[in-house]
Amino acid sequence: MGDPEFTLDRAKTSSYAIQFLYLWVKAMFDFNKVFNETRPLREKLEATQKVLAEKTAFLKIKMDALDAVNKKIREL
Repeated sequence: MGDPEFTLDRAKTSSYAIQFLYLWVKAMFDFNKVFNETRPLREKLEATQKVLAEKTAFLKIKMDALDAVNKKIREL
């Protein structure tokens, strides 16, 4: 992709098949670029989801304990 002669216009003049091969290569290059740029965001999301799962499990334990206390209060 760094070659200045690697352009869509040049691919179109070569052949019809090369034009679509160029488009595929360009799409893969762009996908790889975006994939690598968003890697830190995906890693941060994964870490945040892990923390969320831990906090949700802790909240469930506390809610169960609260339900038990409320049940005892109702019995009294």
